Amino acid sequence: MKKTDASINYILQLFLGPAAFLLVRLLPLNGLDATAQICMGIYAWMMVWWAFKPIPWIATTLLPLILFPLLGISTLAETTSTMFGQRIFFLLLFIFMLGNAVIRVGIGHRLAVTMLSIQWINGKIDRFIFIFMITAAILQAIFGVVGIIITMSVGKAVIDFIFAECDRLEIAVDKKKTGSHIILAGAYGQMAGCMVTIQANPQNILTISLYEELLHGTVTYMQWFIPGLVFAIVTVPVVYLILKLLFKSSLKEIPNANAYFSAEKEKLGKVGVSERRLWILVIFIVFLWIFTTFVKIPGADYFLVAILGLVLLYIVPEAPKSPKAFLGIEDAKKVNWDNIFLVTGAIGYSGILTKMGVIGWVAENIQGLHWSVLFIIAVIATALMTNFLAGMATATAMATLLLPLSLSTPIHPLVFVKCIATMSVGLMVPWAGTAAAITFGSQHLDMKEMIRVGILMVFVIGALLIGLNLIAMQIPALYPPLR
Repeated sequence: MKKTDASINYILQLFLGPAAFLLVRLLPLNGLDATAQICMGIYAWMMVWWAFKPIPWIATTLLPLILFPLLGISTLAETTSTMFGQRIFFLLLFIFMLGNAVIRVGIGHRLAVTMLSIQWINGKIDRFIFIFMITAAILQAIFGVVGIIITMSVGKAVIDFIFAECDRLEIAVDKKKTGSHIILAGAYGQMAGCMVTIQANPQNILTISLYEELLHGTVTYMQWFIPGLVFAIVTVPVVYLILKLLFKSSLKEIPNANAYFSAEKEKLGKVGVSERRLWILVIFIVFLWIFTTFVKIPGADYFLVAILGLVLLYIVPEAPKSPKAFLGIEDAKKVNWDNIFLVTGAIGYSGILTKMGVIGWVAENIQGLHWSVLFIIAVIATALMTNFLAGMATATAMATLLLPLSLSTPIHPLVFVKCIATMSVGLMVPWAGTAAAITFGSQHLDMKEMIRVGILMVFVIGALLIGLNLIAMQIPALYPPLR
């Protein structure tokens, strides 16, 4: 019976894509010519399949390569260059490849253990949770997609130790509440870190690229970093205090915490040559990202720097007299190609929609909406959609729709970019995305608590995002006018 239900569900999801295309094609859309309407219909088809994922994203992204030549819209060569000739491809590839090296060499794990071993914690569970949140934010800001993996692996290990020690010493502890508290602290620390750097979150890269494609704006590394850092500095203590109120625990100290973290540090041993070399590479790339913000070098931006970083990871040996570099051909198998093709193809297709006049037509037909309504859509609707559809698909749809409309508001389009990118990191339900799945997969998080806290945090983080970005918007250097 279950197999039959799964087959029916699969067929229904497949059918919804072409049905969306036919619906858009048959609607009387005044002011939109037939070719533009076909392009809009294909986009609706892709959005449905991206959202429900009956087939991998990478396969859905290839649809225009089949349909455009057959429908006489453009040749295969033209469609391919438009869809996939995007600089973002290499930035995403660099981030995923760097993640492989970070996990294998272990610099992220060492950073986490080192931060959680500081004397100030001294076994106090509230202090541990606060530093755990900061650690999660830093890991996410530096290492991007692997940050949440490192955070949850370390967090789960600490929780397992706490529960084992409490059982051994016969200390009463509410395991469900304590486990949920620590795991959610790490998850929302990671969410705060997502806003800090461009590489911290694939949705950052996606929405920035759509901003450049649709509005021809530019964002430097520091223009993103400074407001993002302020957001993280404010968000972490606010969320920490809210979680502390929600999860009042009788456990005030982690039994034998100092001994545990000392033992964990000893297990890591001394910093190895490969770790030092990888840190030098990471710092060098970040330095170049910052340097190209202040010193204009023709053709140099964070996309070019990412390509340089990717090449260096394949060239620089891990250790002296070693032919092995940080990356090898086997690392390409571990890359999330689904994400890369979705983002690259979505940005390429947004350019097609703009060229065909679809984006302008949509903007004209809903431009009567008040800017406050658009803001609510950018924050609340994005957050809710993300928790039921894919975060990347939601960010694509929202940015494509709202960025052109933002030009008619008193709010800088970059504020919309940042709101959409951050709120599309779903943490309300386990199936909301990679971060949510890894968080729930820690096995120490109660789903009811995840949903309860998630609903509250949509409004808390949404309010902080809007408020802090509206303040930062008053600084022209951070939010430069569009050309």
